[in-house]
Formats: sequence, structure tokens, C-alpha cells
Amino acid sequence: MTGYAFQIMDLAGPDLAIVVFGERDCASAFPRVTAEFAGNPRWNVYSAALRESDVVAGRAEDRLRDCLMAVATRMKADANGGTLPVIERRTIINVPASPGPDPLIVVLSTCLSEMTGADPLPVCREVEAATGIRIVTAATSGLRLRTQAEVVDHVGAALLESLGQSGAVDPMAVNLLGYQTDTANDVAWADTMFRAEAARIVSAFGGRLNAAVPAGATTDDWRRLPKGGLTFVSDLSLMGELTRLLAARGSVVKELAQPRGVAASDAFYAGMARALGRDPAPVLESLAARADAVAAVADGRRRFSGMRLAYGIGTVHNFRPDVLAMEGLANLLLFVELGFDVEIVIQERDRPEVHERIRRNLASLGVTAPYRLYYEPAVLEPALREGRFDCAYVADFMRDQVNRAGIPMLRFGDMSSGYGFAGRYVRQITRTLGAIFERRYSSYVGGSGRGGER
Repeated sequence: MTGYAFQIMDLAGPDLAIVVFGERDCASAFPRVTAEFAGNPRWNVYSAALRESDVVAGRAEDRLRDCLMAVATRMKADANGGTLPVIERRTIINVPASPGPDPLIVVLSTCLSEMTGADPLPVCREVEAATGIRIVTAATSGLRLRTQAEVVDHVGAALLESLGQSGAVDPMAVNLLGYQTDTANDVAWADTMFRAEAARIVSAFGGRLNAAVPAGATTDDWRRLPKGGLTFVSDLSLMGELTRLLAARGSVVKELAQPRGVAASDAFYAGMARALGRDPAPVLESLAARADAVAAVADGRRRFSGMRLAYGIGTVHNFRPDVLAMEGLANLLLFVELGFDVEIVIQERDRPEVHERIRRNLASLGVTAPYRLYYEPAVLEPALREGRFDCAYVADFMRDQVNRAGIPMLRFGDMSSGYGFAGRYVRQITRTLGAIFERRYSSYVGGSGRGGER
């Protein structure tokens, strides 16, 4: 259920509510990951708050009915102030309400409701018929674990079918699927985000950005998604069902690696331009952000070429497709472009299928790099020492292992997409690793050969 929470929590608002069909503490999956939303009165996340007595007595569905009616009443009142259905002795009485927007309630099952056989569907249909508010049920599988990729795809397909509008497809309307399209926390920074950069460049190519999901998506993004005639996806293997649904509605689906660094951004936007029937060169060569990124990467290459970097994957569980794409290898492109001597360190068991996946993803990225496996976080330190690395790019919770190895750490996930962030991230690396560069390479830069020892 937590995986579903990660996927849809930011969509909760005036026109979308989430009801957790489980005990009260199941809802803690939501505020635990982004606590700042928990006190927001427009953040519509609710719990049926099942008690042991409800489950034992077979009253779980009654609790859900009461919860759904309360949520639907509030949503309808917020939308149009109309007269609403009421509950009288657990029988729903229909009372006419004035028309309004098309709000949606998503009901998430939990381990408790699925294991006890509680069925939310009849209750949801009953409340839906009485209130006119659409209700979607999502079976989260209880204790039957799913991979992050399966959850991402399943939730995306459900949202498309629940929210997606029908109608003509615009061949010049572009969808971005599985990229780092987060919105800015501060409105003053909105124009600096990758989503804004992509929208400007797509417009310069004669197209328009139609929707970007799931990162930073609103319910409007999901509604507009089927009308995009071109869908670019960061990793087709992550979202097979969602892309099949879009293709069936007339969208042309193309895979483009995430734009991390100058070369990858060039390839990303050039792929878009070709699909839109445009020459990318005049647009890209005129961009000030690209010129800044080119200069920053050149400076970074001068500083960091040859430095040993441990690129860690296999430890992050956040159900974000931009992080999961190519099994976490998307950011590798910028480090290679900066000249780092990269070796991939992977938390995985030594199995043939693991080697096959990693080689396939490296080939898709056009990168050749060695890799080593380690089986649990507690043994990362010996792997780092054995590899004689200068620095490590790993998940934040691995900081203790990196500190024990005596090398600086770049936090996995800090890198963003596009030209604008390429220059900024190179400067961030410089601040983090600058002391190493000065200590180990100062005499080399001064012209007397490579200084220092590893």
C-alpha cells in the first residue's frame, strides 16, 4: 500500500480524495513520506479507521460506507454547495445536488481488508450512485509483494483509465512519462525547473507540452494525458501497460533516455525535434542555458577527469520512475561526460539475471563501465575500500558506510534534468569535491605532473 501512497499522494486535493480501507495507522504511510502535507486542509486523505471489533463482526464495509459518504459530502459541498445525500440508519437516501466538477475518490485496500476478505466494490458503487461522485477501488495486493516497477505501472494505468479524457489526439501535443518533472516548492523557482525548460523547448519546436506524469503531476495532467499525440518515456520496461493504453488511444510512444548532462540533453531534445518534424540545431544552439551547461561541464571535466567514483544503485525504494529508470543508471551519463572513472556498485545477489539486466541497461545507455555486487548495506564500506574510490554517489542513508571508507559522498537523487540543472549540479560537485581536486591534482594543474597519492 505504501507504494500506492508514493504514487498518488501529491494528487490529493479539492477534486481527488484518497480513502485508506484499513486501520487508522495504515494512513501513516502518507504523512511519513512528506509530512508537510499532513496539516494541509486541502490534502484529502482519509482512513476508514477499521477497529478489531469491526473486522470480527463483519462491519468493515459499514465503516467504509460511512467514511465514503462523509468524504463525498464534503467534496460535493466544496464544489458547488448543493444539497447532498445523507445516511439514515445505514441506508443511503438520495437528495438532489447541483452539478459541478468531476471529483474522484480513490479507495486503497490494505493488508487487513484484503486478508479478511472485505469487499469495497459494492459499497463504492452504492455511494457512487447516490452521490454522483466517481469512486475507484485499487487492490494493493495486501501482503503479496510487488516490485516498484509493477506498482508504478499499475497505478499509472489505473489513473489513466479513471481520469483520462476521451477525444481527438493532437499530434503536436507532447507527453513526458517517467521524467523528473517535479514542480518547484517556491513559485519563484518555477521557471527554472526541468518541466518549464522542456515546455519552452517543445514550444520552440512547434509543439506544446500536454502532460507530464507522474512526478509533479496534477489531476489535470492525467486528464489530458490521452490527448497527447507524442509520448516520450524514460524506460519502456517500467510502464508497459500504461504505454500500451496510450498507444491504443492513438499516441505515438518513443523511449528517450533522461536528459542528464549536456550530451544526454542534446540527444533528448533532438529526439523530440525529429518526432515533431523539426531541425533541433537552430533552437538548441541559441539557448543560453545550454551554453552555460557546456562551459560548466568543460570545467568539471578539467577538474574531475580520472577521479574514481563509486556509482551506487539497488538501495532506493521511492517508486519514482525517473529514479527507477534503467535500474537507477540514468544519472551515470553526466558522470561519464565529466570524465570520472566510474565503477557501478550494486546491492544485489550474484545471480545470472542480475548481470543480464545491468549489461542490457548499460548497452541501452551506450555506456561501458565495470560493476561489482555487494549483498547488503552493511558491507558497502569494504567494497569502497577495495575499489580505492575517490568519492561515492549513493543513497543518503549509506552516508555512514561512505564516511567509514574515508571518502566524500554525493547524494543519489540530487541530480536533476536538462541544461539548467546540468551547470548547477556540476558546480555542486565542485563544492563537494573541490578540496580533493586541489590536494591531489594541484601540482598536475600547475604543470609539474600529477600530485599526491591515492
